[in-house]
Amino acid sequence: MMKQGRRQWVPLAQAVTDEEGDFRLASLFTTRFQVEVQANRSRALRKQGYPAVVYYPGVYDLASAVPLQLAHGQQVDLQFLIKREAVFKIQGTVAGQEPGENVNVRLRTRSGEDVFLMRATTHEDGAFEITGVPAGSYLLEARNRRGGGPPLFAELPVNVTDNMTGLRLTLRPLAPVPVRVQAESSQPSPEGQPDVAVVARSIRVQLHSLDSPFRDNQSSFETRDGRPVLEVRDLFPGTYSVEIDAWGQWYVQSARAGSVNLLRDPLVVPRGAGADPIELVLRDDGGSITGKVQAEKPERSVVLIVPDFAPMQPPTVLTAGQDGHFAAENLAPGNYRVFAFESLEQLEYSNPLVLRQYDFKAARTSLSAGGSADVTVGLIQVEE
Repeated sequence: MMKQGRRQWVPLAQAVTDEEGDFRLASLFTTRFQVEVQANRSRALRKQGYPAVVYYPGVYDLASAVPLQLAHGQQVDLQFLIKREAVFKIQGTVAGQEPGENVNVRLRTRSGEDVFLMRATTHEDGAFEITGVPAGSYLLEARNRRGGGPPLFAELPVNVTDNMTGLRLTLRPLAPVPVRVQAESSQPSPEGQPDVAVVARSIRVQLHSLDSPFRDNQSSFETRDGRPVLEVRDLFPGTYSVEIDAWGQWYVQSARAGSVNLLRDPLVVPRGAGADPIELVLRDDGGSITGKVQAEKPERSVVLIVPDFAPMQPPTVLTAGQDGHFAAENLAPGNYRVFAFESLEQLEYSNPLVLRQYDFKAARTSLSAGGSADVTVGLIQVEE
Protein backbone atom coordinates (compact mmCIF):
# COMPACT_ATOMS: atom_id res chain seq x y z
CA MET A 1 0.00 0.00 0.00
CA MET A 2 1.01 3.64 -0.40
CA LYS A 3 1.46 5.57 2.84
CA GLN A 4 2.76 9.15 2.94
CA GLY A 5 4.19 8.72 -0.54
CA ARG A 6 6.08 5.52 0.28
CA ARG A 7 5.39 1.99 -0.82
CA GLN A 8 4.88 -0.13 2.27
CA TRP A 9 4.09 -3.80 2.46
CA VAL A 10 1.62 -4.74 5.18
CA PRO A 11 -0.12 -8.11 5.75
CA LEU A 12 -3.44 -8.07 3.94
CA ALA A 13 -4.80 -11.64 3.91
CA GLN A 14 -3.51 -15.18 4.13
CA ALA A 15 -4.68 -18.67 3.31
CA VAL A 16 -3.43 -22.26 3.63
CA THR A 17 -3.29 -24.43 0.52
CA ASP A 18 -5.25 -27.66 0.33
CA GLU A 19 -3.89 -31.06 -0.69
CA GLU A 20 -3.88 -30.01 -4.36
CA GLY A 21 -2.04 -26.77 -3.64
CA ASP A 22 -5.10 -24.60 -4.27
CA PHE A 23 -5.80 -21.46 -2.23
CA ARG A 24 -8.27 -18.58 -2.27
CA LEU A 25 -7.94 -15.01 -1.03
CA ALA A 26 -11.10 -12.92 -1.12
CA SER A 27 -12.51 -9.53 -0.02
CA LEU A 28 -9.26 -7.65 -0.61
CA PHE A 29 -9.74 -3.96 0.16
CA THR A 30 -7.05 -2.71 -2.21
CA THR A 31 -6.38 -3.27 -5.89
CA ARG A 32 -2.57 -3.35 -5.72
CA PHE A 33 -0.67 -5.97 -3.74
CA GLN A 34 2.08 -8.58 -3.69
CA VAL A 35 1.45 -12.31 -3.40
CA GLU A 36 3.94 -14.60 -1.70
CA VAL A 37 4.07 -18.26 -0.74
CA GLN A 38 5.84 -19.54 2.37
CA ALA A 39 6.54 -23.21 2.96
CA ASN A 40 4.66 -25.07 5.69
CA ARG A 41 7.32 -26.49 7.95
CA SER A 42 5.12 -29.37 9.09
CA ARG A 43 5.22 -30.77 5.57
CA ALA A 44 8.94 -30.39 5.04
CA LEU A 45 10.92 -33.59 4.76
CA ARG A 46 14.10 -34.26 6.68
CA LYS A 47 16.43 -33.72 3.72
CA GLN A 48 14.12 -31.97 1.26
CA GLY A 49 11.69 -29.11 1.54
CA TYR A 50 10.48 -26.03 -0.29
CA PRO A 51 11.87 -22.50 -0.78
CA ALA A 52 11.40 -20.31 2.28
CA VAL A 53 9.55 -17.53 0.41
CA VAL A 54 8.45 -17.32 -3.22
CA TYR A 55 7.07 -14.03 -4.55
CA TYR A 56 4.85 -13.68 -7.58
CA PRO A 57 5.63 -14.46 -10.40
CA GLY A 58 8.01 -17.08 -8.98
CA VAL A 59 11.04 -15.11 -7.77
CA TYR A 60 12.94 -15.40 -4.50
CA ASP A 61 13.63 -11.79 -3.52
CA LEU A 62 11.22 -8.94 -2.87
CA ALA A 63 13.06 -6.53 -5.18
CA SER A 64 12.26 -8.76 -8.19
CA ALA A 65 8.61 -9.33 -7.26
CA VAL A 66 5.87 -8.00 -9.55
CA PRO A 67 2.86 -6.33 -7.85
CA LEU A 68 -0.61 -7.28 -9.01
CA GLN A 69 -2.91 -4.48 -10.14
CA LEU A 70 -6.57 -5.54 -10.25
CA ALA A 71 -9.77 -3.69 -11.01
CA HIS A 72 -12.53 -3.72 -8.39
CA GLY A 73 -14.39 -7.03 -8.59
CA GLN A 74 -11.77 -8.63 -10.83
CA GLN A 75 -10.60 -12.19 -10.17
CA VAL A 76 -7.28 -13.69 -11.16
CA ASP A 77 -5.87 -17.22 -11.17
CA LEU A 78 -2.22 -17.39 -10.07
CA GLN A 79 0.08 -20.31 -10.72
CA PHE A 80 3.20 -21.01 -8.62
CA LEU A 81 5.53 -23.85 -9.66
CA ILE A 82 7.42 -24.78 -6.50
CA LYS A 83 9.79 -27.73 -6.48
CA ARG A 84 11.33 -29.61 -3.59
CA GLU A 85 14.96 -28.85 -2.91
CA ALA A 86 17.64 -29.73 -0.40
CA VAL A 87 17.20 -28.23 3.06
CA PHE A 88 19.77 -27.82 5.80
CA LYS A 89 20.24 -27.39 9.52
CA ILE A 90 21.62 -24.35 11.36
CA GLN A 91 23.10 -24.74 14.83
CA GLY A 92 24.79 -22.32 17.18
CA THR A 93 24.69 -20.55 20.51
CA VAL A 94 23.46 -17.25 21.85
CA ALA A 95 25.78 -15.44 24.24
CA GLY A 96 24.58 -12.85 26.74
CA GLN A 97 21.40 -14.52 28.01
CA GLU A 98 20.72 -15.06 31.68
CA PRO A 99 20.74 -18.61 33.13
CA GLY A 100 17.40 -20.32 32.53
CA GLU A 101 16.33 -17.60 30.10
CA ASN A 102 14.85 -18.55 26.71
CA VAL A 103 15.67 -16.36 23.72
CA ASN A 104 13.78 -16.35 20.42
CA VAL A 105 15.95 -17.09 17.39
CA ARG A 106 14.61 -16.71 13.86
CA LEU A 107 15.54 -16.30 10.24
CA ARG A 108 14.58 -13.34 8.10
CA THR A 109 15.03 -12.73 4.42
CA ARG A 110 17.70 -10.19 3.48
CA SER A 111 14.89 -7.69 2.88
CA GLY A 112 13.92 -8.13 6.55
CA GLU A 113 10.77 -10.21 6.15
CA ASP A 114 10.13 -12.79 8.85
CA VAL A 115 10.29 -16.41 7.69
CA PHE A 116 7.53 -17.44 10.05
CA LEU A 117 8.20 -21.16 10.15
CA MET A 118 11.96 -20.98 10.69
CA ARG A 119 12.22 -20.20 14.38
CA ALA A 120 13.77 -21.76 17.44
CA THR A 121 14.07 -21.16 21.17
CA THR A 122 17.40 -21.40 22.90
CA HIS A 123 18.11 -24.00 25.58
CA GLU A 124 19.38 -22.99 29.01
CA ASP A 125 22.97 -23.10 27.74
CA GLY A 126 22.09 -20.79 24.81
CA ALA A 127 22.18 -23.53 22.16
CA PHE A 128 19.70 -23.38 19.28
CA GLU A 129 18.88 -25.37 16.16
CA ILE A 130 16.78 -24.49 13.10
CA THR A 131 15.97 -27.29 10.65
CA GLY A 132 14.46 -27.39 7.17
CA VAL A 133 16.30 -24.29 5.91
CA PRO A 134 16.50 -24.02 2.08
CA ALA A 135 19.64 -22.64 0.47
CA GLY A 136 19.74 -18.86 0.37
CA SER A 137 20.86 -15.67 2.06
CA TYR A 138 19.23 -14.79 5.38
CA LEU A 139 19.56 -12.70 8.51
CA LEU A 140 19.86 -14.88 11.62
CA GLU A 141 18.36 -12.93 14.50
CA ALA A 142 18.07 -13.38 18.26
CA ARG A 143 15.84 -11.14 20.33
CA ASN A 144 14.73 -10.89 23.94
CA ARG A 145 13.24 -8.25 26.24
CA ARG A 146 14.38 -8.37 29.86
CA GLY A 147 12.17 -6.61 32.39
CA GLY A 148 11.40 -3.00 31.52
CA GLY A 149 14.78 -2.31 29.90
CA PRO A 150 15.65 -2.03 26.22
CA PRO A 151 15.37 -5.23 24.17
CA LEU A 152 18.43 -7.41 23.64
CA PHE A 153 19.27 -8.09 20.03
CA ALA A 154 21.81 -9.91 17.86
CA GLU A 155 21.94 -10.32 14.10
CA LEU A 156 24.23 -12.27 11.78
CA PRO A 157 24.05 -12.46 7.94
CA VAL A 158 24.29 -16.09 6.79
CA ASN A 159 24.51 -17.67 3.34
CA VAL A 160 23.16 -21.20 3.61
CA THR A 161 24.56 -23.74 1.13
CA ASP A 162 25.01 -26.67 3.54
CA ASN A 163 24.52 -27.56 7.20
CA MET A 164 25.99 -24.85 9.42
CA THR A 165 27.31 -25.31 12.96
CA GLY A 166 29.24 -23.21 15.45
CA LEU A 167 27.35 -19.98 14.77
CA ARG A 168 27.47 -17.46 17.59
CA LEU A 169 25.12 -14.59 18.32
CA THR A 170 26.00 -12.10 21.06
CA LEU A 171 23.07 -10.23 22.57
CA ARG A 172 23.43 -6.48 23.04
CA PRO A 173 20.86 -3.92 24.17
CA LEU A 174 19.20 -1.76 21.54
CA ALA A 175 20.01 1.53 23.20
CA PRO A 176 17.47 4.31 22.58
CA VAL A 177 18.53 7.23 20.38
CA PRO A 178 17.93 10.55 22.18
CA VAL A 179 16.33 13.40 20.25
CA ARG A 180 17.58 16.76 21.53
CA VAL A 181 15.63 19.86 20.56
CA GLN A 182 16.81 23.45 20.56
CA ALA A 183 14.22 26.13 19.75
CA GLU A 184 15.23 29.61 18.60
CA SER A 185 12.58 32.31 18.52
CA SER A 186 12.86 35.40 16.34
CA GLN A 187 10.46 37.23 18.65
CA PRO A 188 12.03 38.45 21.92
CA SER A 189 10.00 37.32 24.92
CA PRO A 190 10.13 38.37 28.58
CA GLU A 191 10.19 34.67 29.47
CA GLY A 192 13.30 34.08 27.34
CA GLN A 193 13.67 31.14 24.95
CA PRO A 194 10.72 28.75 24.47
CA ASP A 195 10.21 25.86 26.88
CA VAL A 196 11.97 22.87 25.32
CA ALA A 197 9.50 20.44 26.88
CA VAL A 198 6.59 22.23 25.21
CA VAL A 199 8.40 22.38 21.87
CA ALA A 200 9.34 18.69 22.04
CA ARG A 201 5.65 17.82 22.10
CA SER A 202 5.35 19.53 18.71
CA ILE A 203 7.92 17.23 17.12
CA ARG A 204 7.72 13.76 15.63
CA VAL A 205 10.78 11.98 14.26
CA GLN A 206 10.08 9.11 11.86
CA LEU A 207 12.74 6.71 10.63
CA HIS A 208 12.19 4.80 7.41
CA SER A 209 14.50 1.88 6.74
CA LEU A 210 16.38 2.05 3.45
CA ASP A 211 17.33 -1.63 3.84
CA SER A 212 13.97 -3.20 4.59
CA PRO A 213 10.32 -2.21 4.09
CA PHE A 214 9.55 -3.97 7.39
CA ARG A 215 11.61 -1.90 9.85
CA ASP A 216 10.27 1.63 10.23
CA ASN A 217 10.24 3.40 13.59
CA GLN A 218 9.32 6.71 15.19
CA SER A 219 10.06 8.79 18.27
CA SER A 220 8.02 8.76 21.46
CA PHE A 221 7.71 11.39 24.19
CA GLU A 222 7.43 10.78 27.91
CA THR A 223 8.36 12.31 31.24
CA ARG A 224 10.93 10.62 33.48
CA ASP A 225 11.91 11.87 36.90
CA GLY A 226 10.10 15.10 36.14
CA ARG A 227 12.05 15.83 32.94
CA PRO A 228 10.88 15.54 29.31
CA VAL A 229 12.39 12.74 27.23
CA LEU A 230 12.08 12.43 23.45
CA GLU A 231 13.79 9.41 21.92
CA VAL A 232 13.63 6.64 19.35
CA ARG A 233 13.48 3.18 20.91
CA ASP A 234 14.06 -0.34 19.61
CA LEU A 235 16.03 0.86 16.59
CA PHE A 236 17.65 -2.04 14.76
CA PRO A 237 21.02 -1.74 12.98
CA GLY A 238 20.72 -0.44 9.44
CA THR A 239 20.37 2.67 7.30
CA TYR A 240 17.43 5.05 7.72
CA SER A 241 16.02 8.24 6.29
CA VAL A 242 15.02 10.56 9.14
CA GLU A 243 11.90 12.66 8.66
CA ILE A 244 10.99 15.40 11.13
CA ASP A 245 7.47 16.77 11.45
CA ALA A 246 7.17 20.09 13.32
CA TRP A 247 3.80 21.63 14.22
CA GLY A 248 2.70 25.10 15.13
CA GLN A 249 4.96 27.99 14.26
CA TRP A 250 8.11 25.89 14.00
CA TYR A 251 10.22 24.68 11.10
CA VAL A 252 13.36 22.55 11.18
CA GLN A 253 16.43 24.66 10.55
CA SER A 254 18.90 21.80 11.02
CA ALA A 255 18.95 18.12 11.92
CA ARG A 256 22.21 16.33 12.65
CA ALA A 257 23.55 13.14 14.15
CA GLY A 258 27.22 13.65 14.83
CA SER A 259 28.69 14.96 11.55
CA VAL A 260 25.74 13.75 9.43
CA ASN A 261 23.28 16.29 8.02
CA LEU A 262 20.03 14.35 8.33
CA LEU A 263 18.19 16.72 6.01
CA ARG A 264 20.37 15.46 3.16
CA ASP A 265 21.92 12.16 4.24
CA PRO A 266 20.71 8.96 5.93
CA LEU A 267 21.33 7.86 9.51
CA VAL A 268 23.46 4.71 9.82
CA VAL A 269 22.94 2.62 12.97
CA PRO A 270 25.96 0.30 13.22
CA ARG A 271 25.88 -3.26 14.55
CA GLY A 272 27.15 -3.51 18.09
CA ALA A 273 27.00 0.23 18.77
CA GLY A 274 24.34 2.87 19.26
CA ALA A 275 23.67 5.79 16.95
CA ASP A 276 24.64 9.38 17.75
CA PRO A 277 21.89 11.52 19.32
CA ILE A 278 19.66 13.35 16.87
CA GLU A 279 20.15 17.11 17.34
CA LEU A 280 17.38 19.39 16.06
CA VAL A 281 17.30 23.17 15.81
CA LEU A 282 13.88 24.75 15.27
CA ARG A 283 13.02 28.33 14.36
CA ASP A 284 9.79 30.31 14.09
CA ASP A 285 10.61 32.77 11.25
CA GLY A 286 9.48 30.54 8.39
CA GLY A 287 8.29 31.83 5.04
CA SER A 288 5.14 31.16 3.01
CA ILE A 289 4.32 30.01 -0.50
CA THR A 290 1.02 30.81 -2.15
CA GLY A 291 -0.06 29.89 -5.63
CA LYS A 292 -2.65 28.74 -8.12
CA VAL A 293 -3.13 25.54 -10.11
CA GLN A 294 -3.93 26.16 -13.77
CA ALA A 295 -6.43 23.48 -14.80
CA GLU A 296 -10.00 23.06 -16.02
CA LYS A 297 -10.95 21.51 -12.66
CA PRO A 298 -8.28 22.71 -10.21
CA GLU A 299 -10.24 21.55 -7.15
CA ARG A 300 -9.22 17.97 -8.00
CA SER A 301 -5.51 18.74 -7.64
CA VAL A 302 -3.01 17.93 -4.87
CA VAL A 303 -0.01 20.23 -4.46
CA LEU A 304 3.47 19.10 -3.41
CA ILE A 305 6.01 21.62 -2.11
CA VAL A 306 9.43 19.97 -2.28
CA PRO A 307 12.49 21.41 -0.45
CA ASP A 308 15.58 21.08 -2.67
CA PHE A 309 17.87 21.61 0.33
CA ALA A 310 16.38 18.68 2.27
CA PRO A 311 15.95 15.65 -0.03
CA MET A 312 15.47 13.31 2.95
CA GLN A 313 12.39 15.23 4.07
CA PRO A 314 8.92 14.55 2.66
CA PRO A 315 7.15 17.21 0.59
CA THR A 316 4.48 19.41 2.10
CA VAL A 317 1.13 18.14 0.79
CA LEU A 318 -1.80 20.52 0.17
CA THR A 319 -5.19 20.31 -1.50
CA ALA A 320 -6.05 23.18 -3.80
CA GLY A 321 -9.26 25.09 -3.19
CA GLN A 322 -12.23 25.30 -5.55
CA ASP A 323 -10.54 28.13 -7.45
CA GLY A 324 -7.16 26.35 -7.53
CA HIS A 325 -5.49 28.52 -4.90
CA PHE A 326 -3.28 27.07 -2.17
CA ALA A 327 -1.04 28.35 0.63
CA ALA A 328 1.65 26.90 2.90
CA GLU A 329 3.21 28.59 5.92
CA ASN A 330 6.14 28.11 8.32
CA LEU A 331 8.47 26.86 5.61
CA ALA A 332 12.25 26.84 6.06
CA PRO A 333 14.31 29.27 3.96
CA GLY A 334 15.68 27.76 0.74
CA ASN A 335 14.83 26.68 -2.79
CA TYR A 336 11.64 24.77 -3.58
CA ARG A 337 9.91 22.94 -6.43
CA VAL A 338 6.12 23.01 -6.56
CA PHE A 339 4.06 20.31 -8.31
CA ALA A 340 0.32 19.89 -8.81
CA PHE A 341 -0.97 16.36 -9.44
CA GLU A 342 -4.44 15.15 -10.31
CA SER A 343 -3.99 12.30 -7.78
CA LEU A 344 -1.30 10.92 -5.46
CA GLU A 345 -2.97 7.52 -5.05
CA GLN A 346 -0.28 5.57 -6.93
CA LEU A 347 2.54 8.12 -6.82
CA GLU A 348 5.58 7.40 -4.64
CA TYR A 349 6.10 11.10 -4.11
CA SER A 350 8.48 10.75 -1.13
CA ASN A 351 10.99 9.11 -3.48
CA PRO A 352 13.15 11.87 -5.08
CA LEU A 353 13.90 9.61 -8.07
CA VAL A 354 10.19 9.26 -8.83
CA LEU A 355 9.54 13.01 -8.69
CA ARG A 356 12.55 13.77 -10.86
CA GLN A 357 10.72 12.60 -14.00
CA TYR A 358 8.20 15.43 -13.48
CA ASP A 359 10.78 18.17 -12.85
CA PHE A 360 10.13 19.87 -16.21
CA LYS A 361 6.57 20.66 -15.06
CA ALA A 362 7.51 22.02 -11.63
CA ALA A 363 7.35 25.67 -10.62
CA ARG A 364 10.51 26.85 -8.88
CA THR A 365 10.83 29.46 -6.18
CA SER A 366 13.05 30.57 -3.30
CA LEU A 367 12.25 31.69 0.24
CA SER A 368 14.15 33.84 2.70
CA ALA A 369 13.50 33.82 6.46
CA GLY A 370 10.06 35.34 7.00
CA GLY A 371 9.67 35.87 3.25
CA SER A 372 6.92 34.93 0.82
CA ALA A 373 6.59 33.71 -2.74
CA ASP A 374 3.76 33.22 -5.23
CA VAL A 375 3.76 30.61 -8.03
CA THR A 376 1.57 29.29 -10.82
CA VAL A 377 1.76 25.60 -11.63
CA GLY A 378 0.16 23.35 -14.24
CA LEU A 379 -1.70 20.13 -13.43
CA ILE A 380 0.16 16.84 -13.94
CA GLN A 381 -1.46 13.48 -14.67
CA VAL A 382 0.61 10.59 -13.32
CA GLU A 383 -0.19 8.49 -16.40
CA GLU A 384 1.62 10.99 -18.63
